[in-house]
Parts: sequence; structure tokens; C-alpha cells
Amino acid sequence: MAQAEEVVTAGTAEEAGEETDSKRPRFGTRTLDKDKDVFSQNAWDHVEWSDEQEARARTIVQAHNAACLPPSKGEELERDAGQNWEKFYSIHENRFFKDRHWLFTEFPELLPPGTTAEHVRAVLGDAPEDDGEGAGATSRAAPAATAQPAAESGEATAETAAKAKEDTRVPSASAGPGGRGGGRRKAARAADGGAGEEVAAAVVPPVSSERESPEALLAHSAHATRRILEVGCGVGNTVFPLLAINKDPGTFVYACDLSPTAIGIIRHHAQYEPRRTHAFVCDVTELPIFPDESLDVVILIFVLSAIHPDKMQAVINHFAQALRPGGVILFRDYGRYDLAQLRFKGNRCISENFYMRGDGTRVYFFTQGEMREMMARAGLQEEQNHADRRLLVNRSRQITMHRVWIQCKYVKQQQQQPASA
Repeated sequence: MAQAEEVVTAGTAEEAGEETDSKRPRFGTRTLDKDKDVFSQNAWDHVEWSDEQEARARTIVQAHNAACLPPSKGEELERDAGQNWEKFYSIHENRFFKDRHWLFTEFPELLPPGTTAEHVRAVLGDAPEDDGEGAGATSRAAPAATAQPAAESGEATAETAAKAKEDTRVPSASAGPGGRGGGRRKAARAADGGAGEEVAAAVVPPVSSERESPEALLAHSAHATRRILEVGCGVGNTVFPLLAINKDPGTFVYACDLSPTAIGIIRHHAQYEPRRTHAFVCDVTELPIFPDESLDVVILIFVLSAIHPDKMQAVINHFAQALRPGGVILFRDYGRYDLAQLRFKGNRCISENFYMRGDGTRVYFFTQGEMREMMARAGLQEEQNHADRRLLVNRSRQITMHRVWIQCKYVKQQQQQPASA
């Protein structure tokens, strides 16, 4: 499948993360109080909503939910989900996403033991204060194609976020069919080139969509002592930072996506190493995928929201069963009443809090309670369930924008209870 996103980037850094510039306030520390000018900086953390503001948001969403698309349209979107993501990556390839510099601050579980913030910066480069939005905005410092949709992580540049429209993930009509779309093109990278450089003559060949059995998948990492899976890996926005940071030969990274084009881009990247990683095409709603107790970390970042709500519990149950005792699911996705939800028009709602974007891909907006309930049904124990509420500011245009993400960590205990349906 692939990440579903809209505008923004990350890093609440309440627990970790250091300033990359002593003149900048750290993520998670920018608190707005009544004595501060809201337009004095680009973003504010932990912003509480007033009762009136939440009531307005609730009214908007209730209107959306009362005017859902016909069931036949929802069935069509479900049937064409893979095709719509494939079109997306055939058009945008690796140009749409930004580097996930926030990944290891938010989820230190992904770091090898003893890794310091200085080492992360030395490998990946300093994280910018604003991770930006939109096509082609890859980081100058990244060593690989670690692109990230600006919408996903936490914080968009004020200028670009202000320009975002109802469907902010689709950059413009010129990038759609008839523009650069229509095939798997230049995706191989110069070995020292970084995420934004293409080798003009390289063409990504088709990737097989043939399903591998759980046993065949596990055979790729027979030598591994630690296995990490990213679900909805896109073009490598998490895979390559993980490979850059984790040099332990016992760590193996799996990456799956619904789009053959996205997987092809990863496999033909200069830093793709079959002994350390395996990228494969997969519809995660077609279960099972991995054997029980075979994985240590499952990453669900802006991917569960793209799955039909009726299928989410089964997906979570499977990955909970696939975790070894002590393993963890790392989750980050859209929160209820996020700006992206409120901007949707009334004719985009498929079912309650589940929407169709302009390109046919879909997105759901979660509450903390929904995630807590689904994870508990899967038998997992909560370590974190956090609503990241951020206020983004366009100082030049005097515009404010409220974003909401849900971030969670759930662990499989030694004595696992059976998952409930």
C-alpha cells in the first residue's frame, strides 16, 4: 500500500532529540501561552483546542458523515485501491516525498543500542526545523532515497501548508495523468548522489506481484537476529535511513507496499542490499503474511489510514501475532479533526471519517480511543498513545493551521493473550 499523507513533518522530541541549531526552539518545546505572539515563530506544540473550536470541527465532520458517497463508489475504490496507488507512484516516482529525519527521535526503538544523537546527525545530517511539503522536496543531507511525504510527519513549512488545498497530497494537475505519468522510469541513483539525483538512462523494470508464502519471506532473513518490517514502505522513506543507521549484520529490514513501481524503485536503489533488506509487493489485507512470532518491530506510519476501516482490526491482529514476545508496533497517522479532514469537500466522504482523495486513494482519521481499542483487542500493551496537536503558522500571510496526529507504541508481552476478532 503506501503512505497516505497530506501536509507536514515531525518530531515532538519530548523525550529525546537535541537542537540542531542553538537559535531554534526544539520540537516539542514551543509552547504558546497568552503572553506570546502566535506569529512570532512557524509552529507551536501541544496546542489545546477551545470548546468552540472543537465544536466547529465536529459540525464540519458531522456534515461530511451525513453525505457519504454511494456504497457502490466505496466498493469501486476498495477494488481499485492497488491500481490507484500504482498510478500515484508511476506519476511521482521518488520525487514526491521528504526525508524522515524525525524517525529516530520519535521512535528510538529503531536505533541500535548505544546510538547517540551525534551519530544520527553524522549519518543522516541535521534535521531541518521545517520538513516542508510537496513534490521534489528531498533533503540535501540524506545519504539515500529516504523521502517522506511532507504531510506525514509533523510540521509543514508555513508557506507551503498555507497553499494546501482540499486534497493537499496531490501537488497539481500538471503532475497527474498526461504530465510525467505513464510508466516506471528513471529511478536508479548515483552511488554517492543522494535522494534527489537520478541516473538519466536508468529505467526501473517491472517487479513481480507474485505473493510469497510466509515461510519463503522468512527465508530471506534466516541469518538475522532482529527483524524489522515497514508496512506501506513507498519508495524507501524509512528503509534507507534504517539501513544507514543499523549496520549490525544481524538486523534485517523488510519493506512491503501495494505498488510494484514503488518496490521497483527501492530494489534498484544503489543502497539496496538483499542480504540486509527485502522489499516486496504485498496487499496487507490478504493474510497471513509472516509466520507467528517472527518479527521484532512493525512500523505502521501513515498506512493504516489507507486501509478500509472494516479490515483494520484483522491487519493489526496479524502483525500482533507476527511479533515476538517483547516486540513492538510503532504507529503514526492522522488524528480526528486534523486540518486535512476539515478541508475535504462534502462529496469525498466514503464512510464515517473515511475519505477519498482526488486521485482515488483513501484516508481515515483516528482517535486515541480507536487505536487503544484495536490494539487491546490484538492483545498488545500500551506504551504510548499520544495526540500530537500542532499549530502551524504562516507569518507572512497571518494564517494559522491546526494539525492533529496520533502516535502510538504497543508491545507484545511475554504471555500473549489470543487476539479477538
